[in-house]
Amino acid sequence: MSQRVKVIRNISWKLELHNEVNAVAGMIVKDIRDGIASKKDINNSAFAPLKPSTVKQKKRKGYSNPSTPLWATGQMKEVYVKPRAKKGRELAQIQVPKGRDGMNRIVVGDIHNKGDGVPKREWYGVGKRAEKKIDQYVKQALREKMRLKK
Repeated sequence: MSQRVKVIRNISWKLELHNEVNAVAGMIVKDIRDGIASKKDINNSAFAPLKPSTVKQKKRKGYSNPSTPLWATGQMKEVYVKPRAKKGRELAQIQVPKGRDGMNRIVVGDIHNKGDGVPKREWYGVGKRAEKKIDQYVKQALREKMRLKK
């Protein structure tokens, strides 16, 4: 059985690719934040619960969400895009803020992502949820460009 493949020749769309890059970066940031808030990792699995001793320690320190993983101070969810993509520089980077205590949160996040001495909680990166949304977005954007081209 043969499949027909539609070939598009001489594509001359005026793509503003930096806009799409920024939109995708924003989707990744939103997915990371939503995952932390819903206690799910980037692959949509529930975070391992905190040990009772950790919850007790966080309560003593007065944290607002002592039983929520990755939420001692709320800083882990404060990922952001910087620099944003620009025309001619189609690159956006997702950053993790430096903590109020001066510790770089990407180091702490990496420890959690790997499970280095703590339960593994993959909270940072592009996971299944984000990949699905990005795939849908890119396909829709291309369909729209093709519609406009006709």
